[in-house]
Amino acid sequence: MTVQEEIGPAGQQAVADWRNGWQAVSFLADLEPGTVTRVTVHGEGFALFRGADGAPACVLDRCPHRAARLSDGRVVDGHLECLYHGWCFDPAGRCSAIPQLLPNRNYPPRADVRGFPLAVVQGVIWIWPGDPALADEAAIPRSPELEAPGIHAVTFQIDLPYDQGYLIENAIDIAHVHVAHHGLRGGGHRSMAKPILFDTEDRGAAGFTSAFRSVGLERAGASPVERAEVSFVAPGMLKYRTRYRDAAKIAGLDLISLPLGPGRCRLLYRKFSNFNPARERRKPRWMEHLTQCAILEQDMALVIGQHAETERLGRPLRELWMPLNTSDPTVIAYRRWVDRFGRHLPHHRGYDHAASAPAPEGTDTSRAALHLPNCLTCRRLVRRLQAAQKAAAGLVAAALVGGLAAGGGIAWAALVLLGIGLGLGARMLEGKFR
Repeated sequence: MTVQEEIGPAGQQAVADWRNGWQAVSFLADLEPGTVTRVTVHGEGFALFRGADGAPACVLDRCPHRAARLSDGRVVDGHLECLYHGWCFDPAGRCSAIPQLLPNRNYPPRADVRGFPLAVVQGVIWIWPGDPALADEAAIPRSPELEAPGIHAVTFQIDLPYDQGYLIENAIDIAHVHVAHHGLRGGGHRSMAKPILFDTEDRGAAGFTSAFRSVGLERAGASPVERAEVSFVAPGMLKYRTRYRDAAKIAGLDLISLPLGPGRCRLLYRKFSNFNPARERRKPRWMEHLTQCAILEQDMALVIGQHAETERLGRPLRELWMPLNTSDPTVIAYRRWVDRFGRHLPHHRGYDHAASAPAPEGTDTSRAALHLPNCLTCRRLVRRLQAAQKAAAGLVAAALVGGLAAGGGIAWAALVLLGIGLGLGARMLEGKFR
C-alpha cells in the first residue's frame, strides 16, 4: 500500500488533528501543590495546578482579561490567581473573583477561562486540548505490568532542545547504546556493539512492535531472557519489554514524549521491575535522575548536531542516510510511520516527507534549565542543600567570631568542608558542572 493510499484522497490524513488526542504533560508526583506550572503542546500554552482537594486541573494559559499568562500567577485556596490584576479562576476555569468589578455585578460569561479534560493514568497527567466531547479516557495507553504485585517503578522527566521526532528516533535506536553510552552506569560497552536482528510487526496507525537480539554476543551459560522487544505506541510512546524464561519476572521501560513546540520536547521516563534488589528499592529517586541526566547529556550534543544538519540540508532522510538492516530497522519504521500517519503534525520529519523546523539556537542545556523545573524531588533537594549550605556558612562565621578558628581548627575545617560539599551537591543536581 502506498503512502497516498493510506493517507487517502486529496491528502486526507489517517490521524486527526493533534488537539483531539491525549497528551502526557507530567508525572502527578512532580506537580507541586500550591504552584502553577506552564506546559506547551506544539507551542500552545496550558496552565497546570492543583485545586483545593489536591486534584490536578488544566486551563488555557491566557487570562481572558488582558491575555497575561496565568502560569505567571499563583494558587490561592485552590483557585488560580492572575498576577496582573488579580482575577481568579476555579479548577474548571470559571471566574471566581474580579477585584475591579463593582459590587453586586455578575461576572460576565467571557470572564471564564477555558478548561480542558484531564486524566491521571498510572501516575501520568494527560490533557485533551481539543473537543471535550471526543475525550475518551479508554484511549490513553496503559502498561498492565505496572498493576502486578511487587512492582517497583522509578520515574523521571526532562525537557530536551530538539523536536519530538528526534527524541523518538534516538530512544528507539538500540544500536547506539553501547557506543554513545560506553562505560556509563545504565549505558553499555563498546565490546557489546554487534549486528542486531529485528523482527518487526506493523500495526498500522497504532504503531509497531519489534523484537531484537544481538548476533555474536558471547554469553556465559543459557540466557535468562527469552525475548527483548520495543513497541512504538502512536503517536509518542515507546515501550521496552524484557520477556524472561521465568514468566514470573517482569521488567520494562516506558518512554512518553510530548511535543512542546518547534525544536523542543519533553520526555517522561518510567522503568519498572518486580525483582529489584532491596538496595535499588531504597535508592533515592534523585540518584536515578543523576544517571538519566548523564545519559541524555551524552546524547544531547549528538542529537542537536544531527537535528541542525538535517534541517539545514532540507533533503529527505532517504537521500541523507545509509541505513543498515542490522542496525536501523526500528528507526526506519518510525520515520515511515510519520510518512504514513503523522503528516498532520505541525512539525514532523518522515523518511520521505517533512514539515519540520530547526532547533532553537542558544538553548540552555543545563539540568537547572531542563530537569529541575520538571522534577519536584530534585528541586526540593536543591533547596535543602542550598539552605544547609547557608546554615553551614553562618556557623563558620560564628566560629570565626567566637575564636573557634584559633582554638578548634578541626571543627572549623569540618564546617568549611561541609559547606563546600553541600554547595557542590546542589551544583551537581543543577548541572552547573559535568
